[in-house]
Amino acid sequence: LMYKEVELALGLNSYYSKTTLLNLHPNVKVLRHPDHLPGGVFLWAHHEKVVVVDQSIAFLGGIDLCYGRWDDYLHRLADLGSARPERHTDSGEQNGSLLNHTPDNQTRKPHISFADPEESPRNPQITLMTPNGGTGDLKMDSSVDNMSFHDEDEVKVEIPTESLENNSRENNNQDNNNHKPLDSEEVDGKVPEDETNREHSASEDAGNSEAEQSTEQGTKKKRVGILKLPSVDHSSTPEYIPNRLAHTNSYSAGISQLPGMEGEAKLWIGKDYVNFIAKDFVELEKPFSDFIDRTTVPRMPWHDIGAVVYGKAARDVGRHFIQRWNAAKVEKAKTNPTCPMLLPRSYEEFHTPRVVYGTTRCDVQILRSSSKWSAGISVTEKSIYEAYLWAIQQAQHYIYIENQFFISCLENNPYVHNQIVKALFDKIVQCEKKGKNFRVYVVLPLLPGFPGEIGTPSGLAIQAVFHWNFTTMCKGENSLLTRLAKEVRDPYSYVSFCGLRTHTELNGTPVSEMVYVHSKMMIVDDRISIIGSANINDRSMIGEKDSEMAVIVTDTQMRQSRMDGEEYQAGVFSSMLRKRCFREHLGLMDGDQGIDLEDIVCNEFFKDVWVKRAAVNTKIYDDVFHCIPTDRATTFLSLNRYKQTEGLVVTDIAEARRELKRVQGNLVLQPLMFLNQEELSPALLSKEGMAPTELWT
Repeated sequence: LMYKEVELALGLNSYYSKTTLLNLHPNVKVLRHPDHLPGGVFLWAHHEKVVVVDQSIAFLGGIDLCYGRWDDYLHRLADLGSARPERHTDSGEQNGSLLNHTPDNQTRKPHISFADPEESPRNPQITLMTPNGGTGDLKMDSSVDNMSFHDEDEVKVEIPTESLENNSRENNNQDNNNHKPLDSEEVDGKVPEDETNREHSASEDAGNSEAEQSTEQGTKKKRVGILKLPSVDHSSTPEYIPNRLAHTNSYSAGISQLPGMEGEAKLWIGKDYVNFIAKDFVELEKPFSDFIDRTTVPRMPWHDIGAVVYGKAARDVGRHFIQRWNAAKVEKAKTNPTCPMLLPRSYEEFHTPRVVYGTTRCDVQILRSSSKWSAGISVTEKSIYEAYLWAIQQAQHYIYIENQFFISCLENNPYVHNQIVKALFDKIVQCEKKGKNFRVYVVLPLLPGFPGEIGTPSGLAIQAVFHWNFTTMCKGENSLLTRLAKEVRDPYSYVSFCGLRTHTELNGTPVSEMVYVHSKMMIVDDRISIIGSANINDRSMIGEKDSEMAVIVTDTQMRQSRMDGEEYQAGVFSSMLRKRCFREHLGLMDGDQGIDLEDIVCNEFFKDVWVKRAAVNTKIYDDVFHCIPTDRATTFLSLNRYKQTEGLVVTDIAEARRELKRVQGNLVLQPLMFLNQEELSPALLSKEGMAPTELWT
């Protein structure tokens, strides 16, 4: 069940995804929703991200099933594989083309070892069997002198011998040996591929002309060897690649010439290598083709949060999907017999499947934003929004928020209606009156994820989101920090707004990029967690706009901890999740370095660790790279001057590298003063200004 985008506004190419899925198997069914007919839904989207297995296991959260979403805590910026710019030649000339380097400039070729060397065929026709059952033909040079070995992977192969004696022997024992399983032969002490893979390999290879000829002559005995494939080998790349391998990245660029897959292994192949600020997606139907020059543009790392739930909670996620599917079926494919209606499982005799290691037993409630257009229900549901308000009201010590947006209102606003920021304001004022320490940690993207350059016509969409985020956080009479300044002694002792940034070397030069925060999560007091797809804005929270899914987790298993200097019972799930995020952001994945991550309410942690580390990192990055956004540019004029000056990465690269060694983690401060003297809302005559305000909020 896929969101059907407005093609003029969003280049998602969901039609390509639909046809690709439908071509996999007749049992794959796909519906796209909604249709954008006159009087229909144009502004809102199906924004939930859900995978349900047997109505017993469910995945949900902020992670889309699309390009560029996979990442880990290292948040790598570069992914060149073996591709490197060619260095200066002896003549002093430079070639800008890419080379696929091999160690010591050695050509690496595949090599086969046999259990019985005497039985190795001279010029074998090899059937390659990949782990997913695919096969491929590979012709090899049998000269040992042309073989070398480096970083080799072992792959099982079958080699049909051409010995007539073997054929005769096989025919004489046809009844016994024709279907003899190959796993009775062990090669190098290892059992070959399983029977199903071998049968699949034989049937798949039947289309090969040589195989057909050999079949006519008689059944051949198959020898099993170990094919050792180097990571790179252009000299032995076959001219012919069967169609069945056209969409696999089996083992080596040496047996694959798919665009974007040349050279050694890459983590982000083709369209998976993304930088949303540099360039938006193009040609999504060509997944293996790069659309960004990875030799000059760093990828944009991705930070996201998802959850897996079991049992009755998963059943409820399944029921939501079934409700949405059936509503879309009635609306779009009511008379289509190939598109079935779905039935939910019974509430009785419900069996919880075996869970994965590390799962924690908690009280769990599924939440959603749903309405008539999105789920076919008559009463709008906004239980995600209600859960956020309830959890904030329950808070006694801290609130930790990661979100892609932060758009809310303190007072009546004609354009923004959710009052999450008002709930935060009320809680902080309440704690101030009680003389109690209370912390609000907020982590957001440093820039909205739209292509363009702020301060130019291409950056108006970025400015529009900045306008509403800053209106909520710090700009104007009804922003959170402005209102807190009238009620508490020091707003910054309660609230911290941060982002994430990292750096690396790309082609011998230091580069930096923000880590895009896409998670939608809130943790309260190490006891309550909300994880889902809902952003902090009206689109996600109101219920009648974008459709969303989330889960609220209340811990039932406790562990001894500390909070604000006192003994405290923290929830196992929420505290582990919060500490895992803090370790990543603070650069403590290899050890806590003596930093106490238990008590995050005390001044020693909030000011001396969290805020200080973010401030130091921010200054280093601004000095070295002249990053944007920055507090050093409060007007468009000062922003233009800032762009024209150069950071240490240009003026003193050695000093830049020394400074970057001082960076700890990815945490940086949100530039709350950035363009604070400018009006950032789009001009009325611009494309962004003519769009409905609700589109941004």
